[in-house]
Amino acid sequence: SIVGFFIAVATLVFFAVMPLGGLFTSYMNKRSRRYIASQTFTANYIKLKGLDMWMSYLLWFLVFLAKLVESYFFLTLSLRDPIRNLSTMTMRCVGEVWYKDIVCRNQAKIVLGLMYLVDLLLFFLDTYM
Repeated sequence: SIVGFFIAVATLVFFAVMPLGGLFTSYMNKRSRRYIASQTFTANYIKLKGLDMWMSYLLWFLVFLAKLVESYFFLTLSLRDPIRNLSTMTMRCVGEVWYKDIVCRNQAKIVLGLMYLVDLLLFFLDTYM
């Protein structure tokens, strides 16, 4: 299953980077004008300078800030009560044979970390998808 996972990750990265037009043919054949639009729109952009560059940075910062505020209200406030409960929880570890009390004592922290990770994942999915 580990090998299958790494094959899936490699396939995902390959298809994320490789354009569909280049899967079975030479993608950027110089003799053909078939993919001239791809060459133009992916390789020809203006380098911003001065005020234009700073306005672009400001725009991206404001978009990120707006998404952060939105995520606070819709993602983080829903985690307020579980964070309060899990951060102060003490586990009673009785009867665990294999791991003794290592996993049991830290179970609340592990779950809290997973919740933070999923919250961060949902934030970036909401922002960039």
